[in-house]
Amino acid sequence: MKNLISFKLAGKITITIIVLFIIFHILVLLGVVPSNIVWGGQIAEESTVMRHEILRLLVSFIFLAIIIEKLNQNKITKFKKLSNAAFWFIYIYFIITSIAKLALAVTLEKLIFIPVTVILSVLLFRLAIEK
Repeated sequence: MKNLISFKLAGKITITIIVLFIIFHILVLLGVVPSNIVWGGQIAEESTVMRHEILRLLVSFIFLAIIIEKLNQNKITKFKKLSNAAFWFIYIYFIITSIAKLALAVTLEKLIFIPVTVILSVLLFRLAIEK
């Protein structure tokens, strides 16, 4: 895996995808993107969608901070171990997300976000295996 894509390139692509996710969720909050294409189209109340989107933004920013930290190759051993554990958590989170999206009824979400989360999972795995 290390020979297929470099650590830095995987990091840049991962950050780009996470930033695009953040922009997407902001557009949902602003009403530019219809809320019926997120969360599997299962949430009818606009206030509930907004709460979920705000939570998703917060999670995305935390993931982004952890990814940036990993790319900076922190030399503090205790923090590095925590960072690596958090990174594996993010990787598993995106694997589960990819599997969960298969059950969605919303076709647009399946067509766009399943491939993106699978690609992101592969990139996160590449970053996670870096020492």
